Amino acid sequence: MIVSTIAIFNTLLRVCVCHVCSRVHVSGNPLLAPPSSSAVFGTFVGLYVDQYGRKMGCVLFCVLEIVINTLEHFPSLGLLLVGRVLGGISTSLLFSAFESWMVTEHRARGFPDEWLARTHGLASTGNGIVAVVAGVLAQVSADAMGDIGPFRLAIALTVLCLGFVLQWSENYGTQVVGGRDNGGGGGHCDSERG
Repeated sequence: MIVSTIAIFNTLLRVCVCHVCSRVHVSGNPLLAPPSSSAVFGTFVGLYVDQYGRKMGCVLFCVLEIVINTLEHFPSLGLLLVGRVLGGISTSLLFSAFESWMVTEHRARGFPDEWLARTHGLASTGNGIVAVVAGVLAQVSADAMGDIGPFRLAIALTVLCLGFVLQWSENYGTQVVGGRDNGGGGGHCDSERG
């Protein structure tokens, strides 16, 4: 849950700044690219995360976030749009891979399913707090380092998040552990994996 909160935090840093201080002025709205990209890729990202691994999905999220925030350092409309499209993909990963990994790991360790509701409640509360803190820190880092400051802070936090994720075990779609369906995923993967 803490790692997911860090991931959401660094995404919110990027989003806060994208809405406030876009350095490239264009006709049209490049901010439409992430939701459009997420709508397209989000329909099947979860399936691939189940098949190839939730940890791998979280690692891919981190790599994409580092690339996206690095692209913000270059004043190029093309790179800006590539970053926005990748942002939609990373958002799809954020809201599929991390939670799926946590639910599967929770069940694999034999914790009661009732605890999941409390965990999700704490995560929801934490995400609200993180949204406010991200806005404040985006402003503080922009004041300290200019418009690019929040993107640099997001890169640092993403590297921290990646360090945590690399310590995780891998898990996949539906698995049977101790007679229980352990996946919480699409149910289309081999139960022999993981």
